[in-house]
Amino acid sequence: MKILELGCGNYKGKGCPYKGEIVGVDIDPDSKADVIADINIFPWSGKDRDNCMVYFQADEFDAVYSHHCLEHLEDTVAVMDEIWRITKPKGRVFLVVPYGVSEWAHSNPTHRKDFAHNSIEYFTPPNSNKFRLVSTHINYIFAGFPELMSWRGRLFRKLMKPLDWLINISPSYYGKIGRFYIGDADEIVWELEVVK
Repeated sequence: MKILELGCGNYKGKGCPYKGEIVGVDIDPDSKADVIADINIFPWSGKDRDNCMVYFQADEFDAVYSHHCLEHLEDTVAVMDEIWRITKPKGRVFLVVPYGVSEWAHSNPTHRKDFAHNSIEYFTPPNSNKFRLVSTHINYIFAGFPELMSWRGRLFRKLMKPLDWLINISPSYYGKIGRFYIGDADEIVWELEVVK
């Protein structure tokens, strides 16, 4: 399985649900990316503004993984169009973004977009036939915080699991009313299937 990871930074492959050869792309020349390029330049089949060659062929990847990258990009529609182009039919797309009203979404000045649990519906039927939504999950606590890697952090994460379950019973209800009672969730996780 050949996987493209968008915005891999120095943690290429960390948290990726798919197994196989991972090709990391990032704008930071000091990252551990295989391809250093600005993926805000479209299409992903030419040179970026620094004259770096980015070339991903149509149907090149079996899967695309993006962990807290999509919110940094300028044109979500163009990004999703490119993801669709470079992913094989029935390929998987796994996207993780900050929950739009969370502290983590608004505390980073490089974030250009906010997302709600249903933001992905723009790219799925009946609005678009390019992707099929496989799953949506809201995480109350982002498990990747370094503070949560200790035994105390892992215990805290386990204690918070019932809130994940409660939130995901009805993400719409949580977004409209529930978050005012239990606080803002940290992130949204979507899995999509490419339809061609």
